[in-house]
Amino acid sequence: TDSNSFCSSNLKGNGCIEDTTSDFYRSESCNQCDVVYGIDDDGEWSSCPALQMDSEHPINHDHSQCVSHGLTFHPTISHVRDACTCYQPQELNDIGIFVSYQVPLSELPVVSWIVTDPTDLSEIYERYNLDPDTFYIDPNMLFTVLADENDFRDDNIIQLYQEDFQHGTYRILESGTYRIMEDIVFNFMAPPEEEMTDESFSPNSIDGDYLYWYPTKEQGLGDDQYPGLYRYEGAFALGFFAGIS
Repeated sequence: TDSNSFCSSNLKGNGCIEDTTSDFYRSESCNQCDVVYGIDDDGEWSSCPALQMDSEHPINHDHSQCVSHGLTFHPTISHVRDACTCYQPQELNDIGIFVSYQVPLSELPVVSWIVTDPTDLSEIYERYNLDPDTFYIDPNMLFTVLADENDFRDDNIIQLYQEDFQHGTYRILESGTYRIMEDIVFNFMAPPEEEMTDESFSPNSIDGDYLYWYPTKEQGLGDDQYPGLYRYEGAFALGFFAGIS
């Protein structure tokens, strides 16, 4: 959670003030901050990436709310154990018994760290300069394994043309050889020419149904190709940052 680094807001201090009717009052700012990144003139935290909150606290993914009101909250998982990890509250079934789930290890998603030998994680400790005595890697974690059978560069040849870049960054999601066959102009999700030539047009306007040159809501929600903009988290939170990724 952050009051200004993650959101372009005018809230530069802590929102825990006596005047609860003020636009600068934020009840969440009165909570305990586990990791303080900024302190205001009164000695209160103003930037906090790990804030203690009730497990039932609602999460607001709306971009406009984040920018307008200054604070946005998301669950956080700390890999250095310097803050409390959020969790999902248990569910009750129809007869009042907690619902439990058994997930086979084979169905667990792989983590993004790539290893050559999943039985020897020493390369992970060395690559990220981690101390094995303080940083624990659960043996049940599944890592992305770099292996020859995942290399399709010789067999999977993809030719790229201008039309492949009409709706956003071209996402390379599988191994292969990608060949650019012509000059490419990057102008993702631009407005129509007639709209751009209108005297009232502004490239900075946020009054339309969606932002030009940014992913649409359909493209950015869930696990689609361009996550981030309308949830204010994820690779594309700032829009199309690259032509190919």
